[in-house]
Amino acid sequence: MSRTTQYFPFAGGVNTDTPALSMAAGELINSTNYEHAINGGYRRIGGFERFDGRPSPSSLSRTDYDTDALYAAAVEALRTPILAIAGVGDILGVWRYNDTTYAFRNKVGGTEAGMWESTSAGWVEVVTGVTLLADGRYEFINVNFSGHSGSVTMFGVDGKNKGFMYDGTTFTQITTGMTTDTPEHLHKYKNYLWYSFSGGSVQRSSLGVPTTWSALTGAAELGIGDDITGFKDVAGDSFAVFCRNSTHIISGTPETTAFNVSTYSETSGALEWTIQRLAYPVYLDDNGVLEFRSVQSYGDFQAATLSQKITKRLSPITNLATASMVVRKKNQFRLYFSNGTGFIFTFSGTKLSGIMPVNYGKTVKCCCNSSDSDGTEVLFFGSDNGFIYQLDSGNSFDGRSCCLDAS
Repeated sequence: MSRTTQYFPFAGGVNTDTPALSMAAGELINSTNYEHAINGGYRRIGGFERFDGRPSPSSLSRTDYDTDALYAAAVEALRTPILAIAGVGDILGVWRYNDTTYAFRNKVGGTEAGMWESTSAGWVEVVTGVTLLADGRYEFINVNFSGHSGSVTMFGVDGKNKGFMYDGTTFTQITTGMTTDTPEHLHKYKNYLWYSFSGGSVQRSSLGVPTTWSALTGAAELGIGDDITGFKDVAGDSFAVFCRNSTHIISGTPETTAFNVSTYSETSGALEWTIQRLAYPVYLDDNGVLEFRSVQSYGDFQAATLSQKITKRLSPITNLATASMVVRKKNQFRLYFSNGTGFIFTFSGTKLSGIMPVNYGKTVKCCCNSSDSDGTEVLFFGSDNGFIYQLDSGNSFDGRSCCLDAS
């Protein structure tokens, strides 16, 4: 009797919506804490570990210890002193600037927020010189307005306080002149600093001077008419203004200070904190995860749905989205929810390879991706317990075994 061997590669990720008999070979009915590798196949996701600037547990090498027990004890001796940020409630924002990690959390009492930086001795509070109102949700960019190398500055907004800039030494709030001067999202375009405000207002600073917001020097306001959820560059030398229920495109030239606003969609937008960019902007809408692509001519765009295979699993939790990030070395878009779950979308070039669910056992309240001065990509997330964790670091979930399952 002859025997036939059939081979098929693991590929395509999880597919909850196609009938089992119609699924492609290699697709999964379910999985937890695996990812689709950029070059094909499935593999266990990286671990994560608590972080405050002190040496991480994963910095130790097993080969330096005679037994597993001695190694485990040494790892725990490094992990235990790494503490949460002092205060109460969720981490409100985490960011990386000049190879240092910064985070915001409400102080004890919950009436004001504080800013902390990572050091070799752990978290140290940054003296801002101002009282920051509590309960903001922080968003950041690192940009250079001066044109001189080495002049990159950290900018941030949180929807509760004035926007700010920080150069590693001085924390400066930016006054725009708005009656309620509490910008929610920010962007740099054509050497202007752009803010969004509640009610659909988009405003820009003076050209090249992010601290000056005078109409006499080029500052202006553009009305959008819908609550803004974020900005992101798109093709054609323009940027998208994503709203809750619509999407708009801003383009123009700084020489004439004439910027045009066109409406891309009056019915489709993006949920806040879900907008990222790989080759194109990727974001979560009520209809699923979309990719905002340019087509043929300048100014012409289309949105492609990426999440058809997980609609049954994604739709019930769409409004629970809390954070998102890109991982460039793996060509991934990661999306997180308040119930502790998430999805990893892996791309090969510009084509989606597969989607894989994750559950860290921690709630991701905010996260960030950064490249340090040596080119190393580093990933962090802040949780509801006051800890900052470094992602894709170590081989455990902060000392716990990774819960693995695939079928």
